[in-house]
Amino acid sequence: MGGIRIIKKNPLFTPEIDKLIIEGFLGNQRAIFFELRQEGFSRLEVVHRAAKLGLTKQFIQQCNENGVILTIRECLGCNKSFVSTGVHNRLCRGCQTRG
Repeated sequence: MGGIRIIKKNPLFTPEIDKLIIEGFLGNQRAIFFELRQEGFSRLEVVHRAAKLGLTKQFIQQCNENGVILTIRECLGCNKSFVSTGVHNRLCRGCQTRG
């Protein structure tokens, strides 16, 4: 018999997990998928969360082509972590659209 595999039921996305996703998508995506799998998150859940955070493949590629350095900031509107394209970008997409 193999070892017992424990899978956490319904893990929650926290600000710390969001930061890991952001850093992973800007760096080593394979490693972040593996690490979060150990925490109970499926690859699909991580991809959906990354999209919600604004980390689309097109966005990352466009920023890389234009030489934009992406950073993680706290939104001044809701205090959630988001990907910022510069010091001028202080509100997440959700707060920008609520205006």
